[in-house]
Amino acid sequence: AACVVHAMVPLLGFWHSSATSIQMHKCSNPLACQGNRTKLLADRPAPTAMVTNCSEYITNASDYANMQCIEGYHGVLCGLCEAGYVKSKPFVCKRCLPATTIIGLYAVSALAMLA
Repeated sequence: AACVVHAMVPLLGFWHSSATSIQMHKCSNPLACQGNRTKLLADRPAPTAMVTNCSEYITNASDYANMQCIEGYHGVLCGLCEAGYVKSKPFVCKRCLPATTIIGLYAVSALAMLA
């Protein structure tokens, strides 16, 4: 069996769940939804293409959704922080400090408290 796929790519600052979705959502942090649109455009099927494996677009929906996000973000509306990042304020992820830096800060703090 085959189906017709209508593929769309959202504008920067917007997100949608799959290439076949017609609903676009404005991101709470539009900067987080600035992923690689060139890759999204290259990976989508041609408009109204006949596709033999329609479930391919459903099983890859998570990858497609995350490609819309910049580094440090993932998930619905690019609203979650990736591993190694922390939410610094609502909808904003910042890279965590390296473990060696944190250990150094603890050591300096401990020495300061003993002095």
